[in-house]
Amino acid sequence: MDIILIVLPIFLVLAVGKLLKQLKLIDDSFVMTANRLIFNFLLPVLLVYKISTSDFYALFNKYDMLVITLAIAVICLISFLAAKVIKVPKRSVGTFIMNNFRGNFAYLSLPVSYYAYGEEGLIAASILMAFCIPLVNILSIVVMNIGTSNRFSLQDTVKKTLLNPLIIGCALGLFFALFRITLPTFIMRTFAMISGVTLPLALFSIGATINLRQLKGNMQSVTVSVILKLFLLPFVGWLIFKGIHMPIGLTQKAAIILLAAPVATANYIFASIMGGDPEMARDNIIVTTLLSVVSFTLWLIFLGI
Repeated sequence: MDIILIVLPIFLVLAVGKLLKQLKLIDDSFVMTANRLIFNFLLPVLLVYKISTSDFYALFNKYDMLVITLAIAVICLISFLAAKVIKVPKRSVGTFIMNNFRGNFAYLSLPVSYYAYGEEGLIAASILMAFCIPLVNILSIVVMNIGTSNRFSLQDTVKKTLLNPLIIGCALGLFFALFRITLPTFIMRTFAMISGVTLPLALFSIGATINLRQLKGNMQSVTVSVILKLFLLPFVGWLIFKGIHMPIGLTQKAAIILLAAPVATANYIFASIMGGDPEMARDNIIVTTLLSVVSFTLWLIFLGI
């Protein structure tokens, strides 16, 4: 019941976002503006604030990063084989694989980590996210090239990845944490106020964009992606932690919650730009986001709080 009471408010806020959109208190223009604000300013500020105030040396563990990388690599291989079995069209193979490892870390895993494990959970998830974002962006380039013959500039994409506002926020936060730099009190209080807006507004935006009427794709591939992304990927991470005899502490729980994130909303844009299958990405985003209320609940029960 405690876990349900943690997860339920997060998804009720998603539902409120949808309701506000239906009542026309917010519209598509507001959501687009809010997403730009969240991505380019609010989330980077939150990451700087939380990471810079963390005890980085106590939380950082290279084995956590290794486990995340290995779990994603295993799922990529399984996804490639699954695409062959269920006969995913060649154009859609890259999108299918990307959907199974690239999750909505910032908008959903961070709130779940925060409400389940408190400030320490949010900080641990933020530090891990600083590693995950470049990893999944670069890996997405590789797998998307499987399903497209379009010309694509690796150099340009790596440049955009490094200039990603979330990466910059993580890097600044890590810089302050590594060198134990304490920012002035008035700046930290300002960051705290701004950070308080970020997660609720992000949930409103996600909720407002969910539209079941848009579902048109192959539900077989969506079903496989739900199993791989929401359940198998975090389970593989847990198995690797157990395999290397690593205790499942708070940071490891945050890592598994990150791996359990539903499909990233950015996958739709990525698939569109790289000549993949944006409709498949959209269907997966909608279905995994809705079902993540169940998967997050089950993972929190499994991991404990």
